Amino acid sequence: QAPSFWASRWLFLRVFNVLTATAFLSAAVQITGLIGQRGMAPVQDKLPSLSPFARWVLGRASSTRIQAMCLGGAFCSALAALLDGIWLPLSGPLLLLPAALMGISHLLYGVVKSAGGQFFQLQWDALLQEASILACVLALPHNSLLGLHC
Repeated sequence: QAPSFWASRWLFLRVFNVLTATAFLSAAVQITGLIGQRGMAPVQDKLPSLSPFARWVLGRASSTRIQAMCLGGAFCSALAALLDGIWLPLSGPLLLLPAALMGISHLLYGVVKSAGGQFFQLQWDALLQEASILACVLALPHNSLLGLHC
């Protein structure tokens, strides 16, 4: 029988989602002063150079929308941390919800990173994005199509 890594998987996903929520909350506090409408480097100036998805998420790039995007990412990450199957049992298609929430967080942080320009080009930001892909895969149910046995 293959060894089970259930406990380490559970702990990694909880800690990772709390860290991601913290990163979003930290960005929410700073982002309007950095790239908001009256920030140091307003994102409106570089909207044409962003990806179509980032332009769609940002809309007119108001300071309120940018901050709401960060708070939405924090909410998705915090909710994914709580949906662990122990405190809140999930079944059926709902088993995919934590992975979907983490995927949304990954996409939103990608928009924050690309819109934030020089302010979000640190190694921490790249590492968070790379690790979030791994976390999304690990959050899938163990009997999913990927055949992972964690």
